[in-house]
Amino acid sequence: IGEKIGERNTSRDTFREVNDKWYDAQRAIKKQKQMKYDEEKKQREEEWAAKKAAVEAEEAKKIPYEEEMNLCDYLVKNLSKTYLGADDKADNSAKKEEVIAVKDDPFAGFAPVKKDDDAI
Repeated sequence: IGEKIGERNTSRDTFREVNDKWYDAQRAIKKQKQMKYDEEKKQREEEWAAKKAAVEAEEAKKIPYEEEMNLCDYLVKNLSKTYLGADDKADNSAKKEEVIAVKDDPFAGFAPVKKDDDAI
């Protein structure tokens, strides 16, 4: 019985040695993958930081509150035109000058038609 126990122990020891080598190799592979992932992650973060800095630099070039100022200008113009009646004549004369006469009008012979009674 002592021989069988000794044989079992040596067999177990050789198995453990081989098993330990295999697990050591797996740990080394996992460590390499982790190191590669960490390097790629660091590179991605640097690229993202560079892009973010470029966007912030572009935003810094803009005029502060530009959109709000444009909105205010639009509101002032619209409200003054609607409720105060200012600049109506000046705007109409400018619009009339901008109209360009159409040459070879395809709708020259047509007349507008009413939907109610189809009379001209």
